Parts: sequence; structure tokens; C-alpha cells
Amino acid sequence: MVQDGIFREDLLNRLEVFTIKVPSLREDPESATMVIESLPDWMRGPRPDALPGPDQSPGVRKKITREDALEALNQTGGHHQKAARLLGISRAQLFRLKKKFAIS
Repeated sequence: MVQDGIFREDLLNRLEVFTIKVPSLREDPESATMVIESLPDWMRGPRPDALPGPDQSPGVRKKITREDALEALNQTGGHHQKAARLLGISRAQLFRLKKKFAIS
């Protein structure tokens, strides 16, 4: 590509600092199984009230209750961003939970 003038040589030298080899799924059946098992979850999408917490793997979901949301809001003095972080969810998801659980 450099000889054809399609790609600049100085950029190619910067990119060739290290090489990352990603095996195909055919070469790594264990990864293929993991990808296949995660597809149904990916196609359904996450539910706002059952998202993985910061210390959980994506396959394990924690159900957030009304009491969990109230406790997080009380601990943070009503600060939504901090409460959402405590719960391991986004601020927007916390607002959806507040609406669902009728929390003012």
C-alpha cells in the first residue's frame, strides 16, 4: 500500500509498533461459545431495572428494587449521579427507575 501511494510510510511505521493477533472463532472454540451465549442477551438488550453492577460480569444481572434506589438516593443526599454510580447504572436509568417506582 505504501508503494502504491495509498498509505503514508510514516503512519505505517507508527502503527507497526506492536501487533495484536486476534484468532478467528474457528481457531478458538471457547470464545465462539461465549459469543453465541451472549447473543440472546445482546438481542434483547438490557432492562433498566436489571443491569450489571460495576463488580459483576455482563452475564450476571442485579435486580434493583425500590428500596435499593431509595437507599442510594438517601446516602447521596438526593444527588442523582452519585446514586446512579452506587447502583452501577446510568443517571438516565435511575430516572426511569424513579418513574417506575413512583419516587419523587
